Amino acid sequence: MSYRIAAAGVPARRSLKAQLSRSILPVRWLRWRQRLRVALARAKQYGHCFRCGAPLPGPRPCVCAACGYEAYNNARPTASLLITDERDRVLLLKRVRAPSVGLWETPGGFCDGWENPQETACREGREELGVDVVLGPFLGMYIGDYEFQGELFPVLDCFWLATLPPGVSIVLDPVESSEAGWFSVGALPDLAFDTMRRAIGDYASVVNREDHSTKGQLAQ
Repeated sequence: MSYRIAAAGVPARRSLKAQLSRSILPVRWLRWRQRLRVALARAKQYGHCFRCGAPLPGPRPCVCAACGYEAYNNARPTASLLITDERDRVLLLKRVRAPSVGLWETPGGFCDGWENPQETACREGREELGVDVVLGPFLGMYIGDYEFQGELFPVLDCFWLATLPPGVSIVLDPVESSEAGWFSVGALPDLAFDTMRRAIGDYASVVNREDHSTKGQLAQ
């Protein structure tokens, strides 16, 4: 049996086996770390499979390489309320949740499961305003986008005109909104989503046409 004694301050020479193991392990570690980086980058860019959780190989639509699940980027349906008063002002809420914290929005939200968007609009009115709104005509559906958990996905935002019942008081949900306000369509604050700007713009066009029509009838 032989012993290797290192001088003071000088490490003993490692055996050939130890040297080989220490030279191979870093290579394996680097390869594993590189694969992990690629997987994390892919997951951040393309998201995960809804079935098995593996990173998707590319932008949806695509097929998960791990389980074969076909992933699509279908638009999510939402329902919003364009609540107006007798002066043609619109009711807006100030957001306290991401995304677009601090910006203003119309009451509304995502449909639950197989919920009809019209039912969603009424439910969101109860949840965010504490009242049963009087639902009016359907204004239109607008394609937009929504960022959630680092992912940007399309939405189909359905808007209904609505009014508040006479004499009711709004009770805001503090988890959703910090304040409410009535705004003229010509003097809107910064809005959280582009679909709301377009919907209010279409409403303003309708109001203007009605005003011109009324004025024309009076002139006759």
